Amino acid sequence: MTGVLLSLIPLFAWGISDFSASKLSKLHPVVINLTFSMVSLVHTSVVVLIFGLPDVSVEILLPHLAASTILSIAFILFVRAYSTGAVGVVTPIGNSYAVVTALVSAAFLGVVIAPVGWFAMFVVVAGIGLLTYKKDGKRSHTDFKNSVILSLLAMTLFGVGFTFFGIASTQNWHNDFVLYQVVNAPVSAVLYMLLVKKRRLENIKQVLKSRWSYVGFSIGVLGTIGTFAAIDVTGDATTPAIVSAASPLVTAYLAFFFDKEHLSAMQRAGAVVIVAGIMLLSL
Repeated sequence: MTGVLLSLIPLFAWGISDFSASKLSKLHPVVINLTFSMVSLVHTSVVVLIFGLPDVSVEILLPHLAASTILSIAFILFVRAYSTGAVGVVTPIGNSYAVVTALVSAAFLGVVIAPVGWFAMFVVVAGIGLLTYKKDGKRSHTDFKNSVILSLLAMTLFGVGFTFFGIASTQNWHNDFVLYQVVNAPVSAVLYMLLVKKRRLENIKQVLKSRWSYVGFSIGVLGTIGTFAAIDVTGDATTPAIVSAASPLVTAYLAFFFDKEHLSAMQRAGAVVIVAGIMLLSL
């Protein structure tokens, strides 16, 4: 029961955090990624004070570096997709990365996918087809197409990045969390220096002026901590993965409630099918 309750934390936290990212999407996505990662160091410091420092070596840091770099780029593309696409379309696609993780793990790590897993991946792909079949009437066809492409790219990189994160996660949940966040901060800073050439300070100020920044900063990291804690209690990632897979529905509801975003019946069905497929794949 405790594991299920802890799994509800990422369900709602990641749903709210994704909606916060969508509200910030008109600002520079690289700056959003930087500020998210830097503020998360506050949470990381609290975890270190409670649990202590993790073991550190070059061999331990390298897979975390790979995971952080790929996931940061994925997040940047994800936020960029929000700037032109409907929240209810972008979120389920971007969060379908479990399909890519499963395929990469099967191809390169020798992981065997059960028949139910292949069926689940088919369900997710079918859901994406339903979700993207009809363009969003409130946006141009070009904007819709661009948002779908960016969402698919983000999904792919999220999937590859989480594969590396799985390889990197060799210690207790709190140590893995600290290592990832500590590596992620300089990675985000390097991406910021490389990709943001103008109005650097102004861009940061714009992000920090929005209340959605602080919601996204705090809630997103809380979801990550809740996930690790749930895994620690349950002994495996199955329960938290299944429960938290429904977070796109939370995001879609927030978009409906706050932004009055209305998807077609086919798109709504596609979002539900995607979430069902991801939950099935997590079994």
